[in-house]
Amino acid sequence: ATNTSSLERASNNIVRFNRVHDNGQVKGGGTGILLSSGDNNVAHSNVVWNNNKGIQIQYAVTDTGVYNNTLYGN
Repeated sequence: ATNTSSLERASNNIVRFNRVHDNGQVKGGGTGILLSSGDNNVAHSNVVWNNNKGIQIQYAVTDTGVYNNTLYGN
């Protein structure tokens, strides 16, 4: 059997210098930036507005940093 648990995790990513807006407006739900799995991910220096949720971090994430982001209207 193949171990897929390591394939399903996204680790060591950087989300930076983005303008994220108007996600999920039609169906009433959408996250600007979602960190849903993995280790050592960072989201910084983003501007996030007019989403259902600005930045969401799931329980399966470890050692993750979120800083210096501007969020409004989420």
